[in-house]
Amino acid sequence: MSSTRRYTASSYLEICIGNVSYQTEPHTLLTYFEQFGTIDHYNFTSPDGGGFVFITYINPKSVDRCMASRPHRLDGQHLYVKRAIPFNAEYPREHIDSSRDIMIVIDSINVDEQFLKDLREYFSSYGTLYACKYCHEANFDYILVEFADYDQVDRIIFDKLDYFNKDEFNIREV
Repeated sequence: MSSTRRYTASSYLEICIGNVSYQTEPHTLLTYFEQFGTIDHYNFTSPDGGGFVFITYINPKSVDRCMASRPHRLDGQHLYVKRAIPFNAEYPREHIDSSRDIMIVIDSINVDEQFLKDLREYFSSYGTLYACKYCHEANFDYILVEFADYDQVDRIIFDKLDYFNKDEFNIREV
């Protein structure tokens, strides 16, 4: 397995927090998120403290702890927390969208039961897997992989599997 789209180590340190109440004070928000690890820096996207907040931790395990502790509520608001995926011009919606499914576009791969079993085993290392199935449409073959949580898909996007068993893959969030 290899990848041509690996993200930098600093990419694994950042979360994006949406649906922050306009009444939430920056100190309150930072104190809440410090329970998951030391914060290196933060950025409020709105001058009055509402909207989106980006927090960068000093350790990627802090991001994992924060994601594992969902759902988050603060000042009466359900916060939408996800890993901050950097913008990629080739896949411009990846950094915005959240999905529990990925589509693997395949060209000339021999997909048999053993291949799907191996793929299921690999992707189950990211967490609960609901389905991994081969799909055939008119001029389009793909494998659909369904997960229990959107964070699993975000982690796969970060790790960007481009090859599996020497077969080239094109993974997309669905």
